[in-house]
Amino acid sequence: MMIIPYLRREYETDLSKEDIFKRLEKMISNPDWNVSVQKAINNRVLEGKIENNSFTLVMGKYALTYGRSSLLPIMKGRVEYDHKKSRTIVKIVIRPFLTGVFLLTPVYCLLIYLLIRSVSNKDMGSVLFSLSFLGILYGSLITKYNKEKKNYIELIEKEVLA
Repeated sequence: MMIIPYLRREYETDLSKEDIFKRLEKMISNPDWNVSVQKAINNRVLEGKIENNSFTLVMGKYALTYGRSSLLPIMKGRVEYDHKKSRTIVKIVIRPFLTGVFLLTPVYCLLIYLLIRSVSNKDMGSVLFSLSFLGILYGSLITKYNKEKKNYIELIEKEVLA
């Protein structure tokens, strides 16, 4: 289990940059706000965009939570050609949207402050409340991240680079 929801990896492949982007384009749809039957039934829709030598992918009901304040894990990647090794390098980063994490920061700070005050006042009810709420917030973020991280890695390793 990861403590910090962040992963950086590099892959080397013999595939060309164009082949990698063609494979990605076949799998993703453009991000939008529309709600469709497919999105309602299948929350595994892969949405994203490809620009220049980079790509951004989000798995899940992205249209309902589209934007930088979402806590859905996102995969950002960059494809480069290494002339020395004569191989294509795919660099990926999997993390939640930073704005969503920063929006949670005041809540975490408030709960930690409540925890410290409760311990100093020996108020066990408030201690349990703040610990429970911190655990639920952090646990849900990490659980979702670990699940999606596994899906993203399988997608890159088995579908794109295979």
